[in-house]
Amino acid sequence: MNSNNTGRLETVINIKEIIWDLLEQWKAVLITALLVMALVAGAKYAKDMKSYEAAQAEKEAQKQSTASAEEQISAVLEALPESERSTVMTIINQNEWIEKEKEYINNSLLLNTDPTNQRTLVADYYIAAAEDTDSVRDSLLFGYRSHLKDKEVAEALGKVIDPGAETKYIAELISAENSGSSDEATSADAILEIQVVLPDGADPQKVEETLTTLLKEQSPEMSSRICPHRIELISAGETYLYNSGAVNNRTNILYSINNLQNNTKNMQTSLSDGQKAAIESISAVKAAEKTAATAGSEKTDAKDTEDSKPRVSRKYALLGFVLGVMMYALVYLLIVIYKGCITNAGDAEYYTQSRLLGEVYTKEEHKGISALLHSAFVDKIRYKGRLDEEEQIRRLASALEVVCKHEGIEKVSVLGFSEMDETGGKVIKAINDKGIKTAVTDISKEEDGSYLLDVKDVVFMTDRSCKAEDLLELGSLLDDCEVSRTGSIYMGKI
Repeated sequence: MNSNNTGRLETVINIKEIIWDLLEQWKAVLITALLVMALVAGAKYAKDMKSYEAAQAEKEAQKQSTASAEEQISAVLEALPESERSTVMTIINQNEWIEKEKEYINNSLLLNTDPTNQRTLVADYYIAAAEDTDSVRDSLLFGYRSHLKDKEVAEALGKVIDPGAETKYIAELISAENSGSSDEATSADAILEIQVVLPDGADPQKVEETLTTLLKEQSPEMSSRICPHRIELISAGETYLYNSGAVNNRTNILYSINNLQNNTKNMQTSLSDGQKAAIESISAVKAAEKTAATAGSEKTDAKDTEDSKPRVSRKYALLGFVLGVMMYALVYLLIVIYKGCITNAGDAEYYTQSRLLGEVYTKEEHKGISALLHSAFVDKIRYKGRLDEEEQIRRLASALEVVCKHEGIEKVSVLGFSEMDETGGKVIKAINDKGIKTAVTDISKEEDGSYLLDVKDVVFMTDRSCKAEDLLELGSLLDDCEVSRTGSIYMGKI
């Protein structure tokens, strides 16, 4: 933290030192990450296991239930008087037919185009046969028209017309009714005219290319069965036609749906409570049967996977591990901010606003929980070249000697923020050995600032117990008393 001109405190975080602290606490980080990993992966496993057990229970219930849909419907009907059963089944059948017709008119590609102005591909093919007979010509025309009704043809055209559409809706787009003999050719020659209705987005060129390929691939088989011949495309083009068949079909379906709905409504007005309840029960049975059939077809390929017991998810385990590391880092950062203490030599220099004379690290023995928060291996890397306590004390004493000689200082006041320990005593002795007089003051025991009356030059002796806010306040007090800040020393314990 630092004080700005308004007197507010700002939080300053040394990211590099925070990372070093976390690396030093790697054992605690690892334990936390493993615990969170176990919780996350365990929660996911428990959820999957619960779903698996529910699915197994449902399957077992289905196995134990021997009543088929037909038997359930029969049981519902048998509960009614015989005179009321036919009316119930009539309404059920009408409702089913209404739904089928609605489904067709909603999904049909043919009926969802404008039948009064239908975009259509018209392709004319010339068939030249080796034998000059009407029977050969008629047989070839019939054979090709029959081939156009094959499922494989509808599937191939569906890929270029609408890949998502059902084959049955593609098949009704194809027609070849206007075909006959060629007026300009011999009697054995014929013209096969094929019309393909084009929904929005369909490419007529791709449709024509696919259609031509299908016919030419069929030609060898037709030649072997009927008569050798060749088939060639004469012309193909996109046009707009009035499709009277589609118009009539659409009109009849809408009329049928309307009539059936009105008829059903009229019949329901005279139903007894038992009949209404029976209709609801049978409709529910049929809906369940339809849902089960659909779900069964969708799950056929995944049957083995669904039947297998769930396992611990590696993905969730990794997620839990990463989450644990992030949680530990976040909590540690919040603790550092909340405590507001300096954590490294750089903080001592920053908050005392004085030169760093040196940093001395004392090794301690760590047991229990404390051992989880320290790592000798990381310390060797982090404090490389700074772990020799005697050498660090000698260096800081020499640095202070140079400063004092340069500025003509004979005596310094050492301001400590905790009780002087053995290492601190060594530091004071080393300074005295350089011919510099020292006056040590424990700030924590001073109730007021009277000790500053005889102070001219100060050296801050800081450690991790020093609060940044206290250092800033002390600095302001020193400025008010016109006390010179000679330098700072950081005492660390590792």
